[in-house]
Amino acid sequence: MTKIQENATPEFFTHGEQKYRTTPPTVEEEAQWKTTFGEVLVADDGAGHKLWLRRPDLPIMRVAIAQFRKGKTTIDFEDLLFKSCWLAGNEAWLVSEDLYEAALNEFEPWVEIPDVETRFLADENLYELKVKGFVGKVAKPSRKQRKQAEKRNTANKPFGTEMHLLEMIWREGDLNELRQDDFAYMGMLAAIQELKTQKIVELVKK
Repeated sequence: MTKIQENATPEFFTHGEQKYRTTPPTVEEEAQWKTTFGEVLVADDGAGHKLWLRRPDLPIMRVAIAQFRKGKTTIDFEDLLFKSCWLAGNEAWLVSEDLYEAALNEFEPWVEIPDVETRFLADENLYELKVKGFVGKVAKPSRKQRKQAEKRNTANKPFGTEMHLLEMIWREGDLNELRQDDFAYMGMLAAIQELKTQKIVELVKK
């Protein structure tokens, strides 16, 4: 087995006009990846093929969603996320459909946006949102605020409107700390889209 020198220059292969690193990381590099990305997913098929993937962050998710909105298929969306999170691995993971699908099966649950626990606090007229240990309180967004947030998202970027809206309605909690966890943040952004009035009226056909 060839020993990887810690000062060796990483090697890359080209697949579909994109370059991907094939040289395995050193112990120090893998530790640095964990510090930078929070979590690293490592796969080994037992036949000498190893793979390192990072968890996608908000910018990667926004690009993938934007492409999906332009008419890309679900498979295109998965491919873009998977390849954008590549850190190192053998080319076989992209060439062999069996290996690729096996990796995707493990990768997909890893990139799911978490559900947010939502509770209406009637005495405060606020919503309490909980996700991954973060707790925040927000007001129900008004139609005027929704419109303002949408106008501010001039480039129509995914999550752009919700990011502006969350700033407007945030009442309690550390929003800056929340932003440090992309998946908790995306969960909150998705949750505020579902905040509705507590008032109920009945429309009767006559």
